[in-house]
Amino acid sequence: MHGIVFWNEQFIQTFWDSEFKNETEKFVSNLYTWQDARTDLKFLTKLPKPRSHLKAYSGYGCNTIFWLKENQPEILSNFKQCGTIQDLIVSILCNQGKPVMSTHNAASWGYFDVIDCSWNVDILIEANFPVHLLPSVVQPGINVGTLYETIYHIPKGAVVVIATLTAMTDAVINISTSAQVAFVAKTIETQCDGVEYFPYFENQFLAVAASLNGGNVLDFFVKSVLSWVSALGLTITEDELWNRL
Repeated sequence: MHGIVFWNEQFIQTFWDSEFKNETEKFVSNLYTWQDARTDLKFLTKLPKPRSHLKAYSGYGCNTIFWLKENQPEILSNFKQCGTIQDLIVSILCNQGKPVMSTHNAASWGYFDVIDCSWNVDILIEANFPVHLLPSVVQPGINVGTLYETIYHIPKGAVVVIATLTAMTDAVINISTSAQVAFVAKTIETQCDGVEYFPYFENQFLAVAASLNGGNVLDFFVKSVLSWVSALGLTITEDELWNRL
């Protein structure tokens, strides 16, 4: 949810035209995940302070844009849209131009005021941040469009609802590398390490604590096994170990 990907409208069109070719990479960037550590503490200290109760960490969408602006500006100049990987999928399904993002994902990018439900535009503009790239933000449960064409027996015109399930007939695409322990709160309680509050339905908040589950736990397991093997005086490469899992 914290990650970011950039694209142009041509990429979405190639999906529906079934014309994915090598040059498609010109229309979409790599996915910069929450594990992108290039926005390290030294870099983060140079950035303006967000107007939000949530901290903005390394790998968060807005901080990644700040880093790219300073170190790889050609990435930003090559693309006109950006969002999380979920937002890209929604744009493809609805054949949309301007991406639409839920308040959940916007909060996970940093520089988003969950009370006013708006980006910190004034702070970002003052820092010469390319605010034109930021997606439109809507409340969860909003119908953001309809399916552009029939795909996998899902009929053309099926309503696409962002960030929610409202009925048993709805479907959801969940793309993630971990799991969370969460509960609903009416107000933002005292902040503590490991627990963050995100916008939820009916002006409530979702208190979320990430668990060691998914890709990150496998990575931790592999590194642990490598250290044990090394302590025993044996040799195996990390790639070999991954291949044997």
